[in-house]
This record gives sequence, C-alpha cells and structure tokens, in this order.
Amino acid sequence: MVFGERSRPGSFSGRFHLAMARSLVVGNGNLLICLDEHLHLRDLYYPHVGELNHIIGHYHRLGIWVDGVFSWLSYDEWKITPGYKPDTLVTESIAVNHRQGLKLTINDAVLPDTNIYLRRVYLEDISPKGKPREVRVFFCQDYYLYESDIGDTAFYDPHSQGVIHYKRKTYFLSAGLLNGKTPVSTYSCGTKKFHGAEGTWKDAEDGQLSQNPIAQGSVDSALGFSGTLSAETPMTVDYWIIAGEQLKAVRKQNQVVLQTGCETYLNQTESYWRNWVVSQVNLNLTELPPALGSLFKRSLLTIRTQTDNGGAITAANDTDYFTFSKDTYSYMWPRDGAFVAYALDQTGHQDLTRRFFRFCHRIFKEGYDYDATLGNSQEAFFYHKYTPSGAVGSSWHSWVHQNGESLLPIQEDETALILWSLWNHYQQYRDIEFVRRMYDEMICPAGNFLCNFRDPKTGLPFFSYDLWEERFGIHTFTVATVYAGLQAAANFATVFGDVDNAVKYRETAAEVKTAALKYLWCEQKGYFYRYLRHDFESDQLIGDETLESSTYAMFFFELLPPDDPKVVSTMNAIKDKLWVKTPVGGIARYQNDYYHQIAHDVQAVPGNPWVVCTMWLAQWYIALAQTMEGLEPALELLEWVNKIALPSGLLPEQFHPYTGEAVSVAPLTWSHAAYVTTVTMYLDKYKKIAKRERLRNLTSPRVQTGAASLSYFAEQD
Repeated sequence: MVFGERSRPGSFSGRFHLAMARSLVVGNGNLLICLDEHLHLRDLYYPHVGELNHIIGHYHRLGIWVDGVFSWLSYDEWKITPGYKPDTLVTESIAVNHRQGLKLTINDAVLPDTNIYLRRVYLEDISPKGKPREVRVFFCQDYYLYESDIGDTAFYDPHSQGVIHYKRKTYFLSAGLLNGKTPVSTYSCGTKKFHGAEGTWKDAEDGQLSQNPIAQGSVDSALGFSGTLSAETPMTVDYWIIAGEQLKAVRKQNQVVLQTGCETYLNQTESYWRNWVVSQVNLNLTELPPALGSLFKRSLLTIRTQTDNGGAITAANDTDYFTFSKDTYSYMWPRDGAFVAYALDQTGHQDLTRRFFRFCHRIFKEGYDYDATLGNSQEAFFYHKYTPSGAVGSSWHSWVHQNGESLLPIQEDETALILWSLWNHYQQYRDIEFVRRMYDEMICPAGNFLCNFRDPKTGLPFFSYDLWEERFGIHTFTVATVYAGLQAAANFATVFGDVDNAVKYRETAAEVKTAALKYLWCEQKGYFYRYLRHDFESDQLIGDETLESSTYAMFFFELLPPDDPKVVSTMNAIKDKLWVKTPVGGIARYQNDYYHQIAHDVQAVPGNPWVVCTMWLAQWYIALAQTMEGLEPALELLEWVNKIALPSGLLPEQFHPYTGEAVSVAPLTWSHAAYVTTVTMYLDKYKKIAKRERLRNLTSPRVQTGAASLSYFAEQD
C-alpha cells in the first residue's frame, strides 16, 4: 500500500512512444546546443544552461540537394553515426546517403569562452559515376526566442551576409563559408505555422530559396550554399551561430570568425577540452579497461555541458520530454546537484563546485529570513528545485496534507545532501575562507532545521517527499542523508570552534541512527523498509515492504558499515530481486516501478534499469571489497554502463528493459555523475588493495624489510 503517491510530470504506466534522446551535446556554460540522432539542432539554451531554450524541441535542419533530389538528414535513407572526437567536446559524426552518393563528416562545437556554435560539414562524393555534380547545402533556423514564436524578427543582413533572428535583447546571427571563402549563395526569411505557412524549410526542398529579406512574428529562415563536388574535389561548408545581446556585437564577432577561420577555432576547442578533462584528474585511468576510461572522460565533459557558469548544475536538457508533459528537467535539483558536485570534487574540478556551492548559498539565503541573533529559522531548507538563474522552480509537492494539515513541500534529503557534499568539498581542499560565511548563513541554519524537523514520537526525520518525488513519509534514504548532513554540520562546527552546535548536531545524528535501526529494519523481509507511512485510522507508522534500491544509502552515508549484516542482506536482496532479468540487465529503482513502465512481468522486469541504481550496487561491491577478486563484480557493472550507453557515450536516465533503448531524458547529469563517482571509488580501492598486496609480499618470509618500510606503506594505506 502506498501513501500519498505522486508521479513526476509525464509519468504513466503502459506502453508509450519513446522520446528521441539527445545524441550529442556541446556547450560552454552559457550556450548549450543539443542535437538529436539525425544531427538536427533541437535545443539551444542561452544565456543560461537550462534556461531560455530558443528552439524548445523544434528543428534547425540540415538538408542536401543534388542531381535534382533533396533530402533532409532525418530521412530514412541516411545512415548516421553520431559521435565525438576522443576526449573532447568537438563532435565527429558520419552521415552516408547511397542514393545521393554522399558521405558527410560533421563537426560541431561551441567555443569554450565565446558564445559561438560552429558546424563544419565535409562532403565527399561516393557515387559510382564520380562525375562533377552541383551540390546545394541548406541550413534552416527555426527559433522560438524566449521560448515563444510571438514577436520574433528574422532578416537577411548584408553586413554579415547571413541571417539574424532577434527579440528584445537576444540576437542570433547565422552565416558561413563554402570552402573557406565563398559566403551564403541564397537565403530566405518567412512565416511558419501561421495561416497555412509551413516555413522556409519547405521552400528549400526544391533546391531554391525565395530570398525574401525579412519577416516578423512567427518566423523561420534558411541559408543555402552551392558548389561543385566530385571524387577529386570534396566540399567543405562552415556554418556558425553567434549569440549576443546587441546587433553590433554579433556583427563584430562575425568579422572575427571570418578572420580567424573555423578550422582554427575547431582545433583550439578540441585542444582546450582534451586538456580540461585531464587537468585536475589525479587518477590512474590505465588501471581501467580503455573503454571505461574513455566513458569516464566523456562523462566529465557531459557534466560540464550541463553546468551553468552561474553555478546551477542542471538535471537534463532534453525537450523531447515535452511529449509527455509541459515541463522539463532543466532545473537544479539540490539532490542531483549535490551528487554531481561530489563527483566533480572527487576528480579535482573545484572551480565548478565552488560556483555550485555559491549558487546554493545564494538561493538558500533568499528562501528564509535569517536572524543572526537567533541563528535559526523554521524554513531554512532547500525547496524542491530551482531555475538556473536561481528562482524557485515548478513543483508538484503539495503544501497541504490529505487530512487538511499544512506541510512543507520539500524533500528533506536535498537539504541534508548539500551539507554532506559541501563537507566533502572542504575535506578535499581545506579552504576555510570559502566556507566561512556559509557556516553562519547556510550550514548552521540547515543543521538546525535537520535537528528540529523530526518526529517527536520516533526521533526520526519528519515526513517529507522521497528522492523519487513520488511518496510522502519517512524514507530510509532520507533518514540516511539526514544522518550524513548532521555529521557534516557537526564537522563544520568543530572546524569553527562552535562546541555547542558540534555537540548538538552529533547527538542528534546519534538519535537519528538509533531510531533508524529501531524503526526502519524489516525483520520479516530481511531488508530495510522503503519508507514509513502514517496510517490515519490506527494512528500508527506502517512500513512499506517494497524493495527499494535507494536503501543503499544506509552504507553509503556511513550510518552502517558496508559489511553490517543488515546492509549485506539488503544489498543482496537488491541484487537478486531488482536486477532486470533480460539480456539488457541493470538494476531497477524498486519493485513494480510504474514510471515509464514497459513491462508488467514484475518478477523478471521489476522496472526499467537505471544507471544510478546500478552504480549504487557497484559502489557497495567496491566498499566491501578487500581483494582484487572482490572488485570484479563492480568492474562488470561499470562495463555494463559502457555497453548500454548511447553510441556517442551519453547516458540517459533509464533504459528499455528489452531493447536497451534510451527511455526518458538523455543525457541525465546524475547518470554521468554516478558513473564518475563509481570509477573514482573503484580506482581508490584498487590502489589500496594493490598497496596491501605489496605490503603482504614485503612481509613474506622471502622478503627482508625494515620497520620503516612497513610504516611507510601503512601510512600510505
């Protein structure tokens, strides 16, 4: 029985049409471009990652006219392989059309420090005749500036020999060059989806454009390039979009692109990201199979694209999810952000996590009235989610209980996890100046809230929504995170010499632990309850016996050690009963998971497999391992992620249990962070075990060694 069950927007049971996952993403923290499997631009976020999507799932198309035949890359006749150049945020995709006799190599990139998107299309003739042919390449822009098609303007700009779309303080200039020297040969601006007009993209299908110079309202545009292609003379078309706040600014930047050249920019961008991805990572990736190391770096790069330069770490940016609801994943969930920041800190990328914690500090202070004389607030918590600019996001969490009582529309784990993640950050870098103001304005108020927001009967954290945002109760995952958050607050209090608060936070954490072991263990099932719900008729807490993968939190947040019998029993149950028993494999969230449910054979398919849930099992194997053999199950799960990832290396939220197709949004930042965290845990444990084995060899009868050597290895371990 489920109490207060709610669904995330768009969730429903039964079969459904799979949304098209984003196959490629490129960005720089201000400008984010998401491309689908046909290499069409589907999302363009500016000036924040995740906020103001100026395409909102429509299509910036690429089409080819040759020998009188036109074809968009979305036509079935194209065989497309999306991909990236290794270890960088420059794509390298291949598109082949045998009917047209064409092979395209396409590179996409966003410049690291300038809001410019570049696309290079290299065309080769693969027709059997091999004779010279006229080829026309068309790029169509379909903007919804400020996420609306009302009041837009598109015009051909003779100054830049390109097309500019603008509304208010947002300008997008599209231009390009054929073979590095010839500008746009044709263009058109027109009306779309109004009074029967489909748009200028339709105008391109006969290989010609009307050259209408301007249109306003609901508008789109097209640019065309024309050249000669043969087996001996390939073609290169460079295309770019420049984003800015003023007409003169985008025009000026266009001149810089023309002078510098796309090839130089692409090479510089490729080099930048190759250096960025390893610049802070102090890990020996050679101890992993090469494919896993490559996915590790791809995950770090993907996380970077989903992180706004203002600090918000967004959950996902894939507006095909509009298919199921009128909302997106383009928000900062404090929980997701905390896990991602943890992964970034483990890999040394402290610049991004500092921005994130400053962002959290700002939105936290804005959410309550802090009184320095009281040092406390009843509303010192993080809300459900936030926009990338810092406003409170949309929510489906009710402010009123079904019995009419008011309640807080929060997931308490989100407040606790920010403290936990921030303490990890401090442990990594020991920058006391960075956290000094946060201590008074965020850490203590949040710690006090965790202390006070408890059920007086049990000592457990009070009722709130769960991490899946579906149920209202006292959740095992939430209890474990509150324990970790209180320990983090106590650690900070000790650092700042705040003895009273240090004692209070530790004592409360101990009470939470005692209550957790008393109330959350299901002796009959041999694993932890998913959550406790309040039964109004009996006025009792009733344990939900549904097996839940997130109960891994009892060991991960150190409420219990990984080898505790209760943890071992719980994790073995998860391994046995939540594993998807199809060739796809992977761990489901919980038994009979209804969110995007594909199958109803719950014994074989308890739910769709999730990356994060599968990595939680791997993390337990790692925490438990004392030998190299003990690490092998975790390595197998890491290899499972690599095997099931999209061809480009992007990871969605979940997968189809029979086909392995991406289900829901892609990429999901949390999925990549879970993989990164698991890899860092694996390599850390691998290093420790290797040292122990070396020490064991040194102390064997065959080896003579001094006490100093033994002491050295012991200290290193």
